[in-house]
Amino acid sequence: MFQWTVTEGLKRLEADFGAQKSTAEPQNVLKHIKATPQAGDFHPYLDDPVHVWLIKEIAQGYHIVPCTLIMLSHAIDVPAETRHLTTRFTLQMPDRAGIRKLIKEEANRWQSNNRRKVRADHSAVEHLANNLVGITSTDTRRLTRTAIEDDGAITLDDMPGAMESKYQPISQDGATSFEYDTASFATLQD
Repeated sequence: MFQWTVTEGLKRLEADFGAQKSTAEPQNVLKHIKATPQAGDFHPYLDDPVHVWLIKEIAQGYHIVPCTLIMLSHAIDVPAETRHLTTRFTLQMPDRAGIRKLIKEEANRWQSNNRRKVRADHSAVEHLANNLVGITSTDTRRLTRTAIEDDGAITLDDMPGAMESKYQPISQDGATSFEYDTASFATLQD
């Protein structure tokens, strides 16, 4: 799997061979992808007719060089010329029932690996499930494992750490930040 960024060019994700600086320009990376069966955030460049034409040639030439372009974004305006060659997929976050199922699966996995039962307070599990809404299944599993790992239990004491971990990516170099604090509004004064 490869990743492309306009600042670094194309690079492999499974091994660190460095970025291919010659592929930093959008046209160069598309020409590279078109010519090789191996080939990142590209959607801002979809308004250039040359890029659209190259993408169309890549898709139509699949029988010659079998490669697939995957574009991930919060919003992609697919050019009309390539719509018939694309498939749109929207990632769904698990709902509360799905999160409860993931929590149970992680607890069962921990139990089989550690040969002892996970202690779980029903209200703590519900609290955890409610607070994990809005994140991926992978992150739900990771945060559940973290909650269980230290003491073999899911308790209300695990919630501050889980919430801090949940919101940590928001604070990384972004304009928005989240500070998790357990203080209540009752402690605020005018």
